[in-house]
Amino acid sequence: MTRNVGLMDKRIRIVLSIILVIVGIVLSQSSGIVALIVPVVIAAILMATVLMNWCPIYSLIKFSTFKESKN
Repeated sequence: MTRNVGLMDKRIRIVLSIILVIVGIVLSQSSGIVALIVPVVIAAILMATVLMNWCPIYSLIKFSTFKESKN
């Protein structure tokens, strides 16, 4: 797997994950457990891509936000 998730992309995914978990918790108060599970699963997928530095959708469309550092 070639890295294809850059630093800014990671930050956005982390923030979106946190927001999704909060939304899931809030929605589960009135709508039940399904309203919690769906956003939390999506958040988990986003966090997995952050940890692996690889997004399968980016690979399919041959896209990358990762920039090699020039040291």
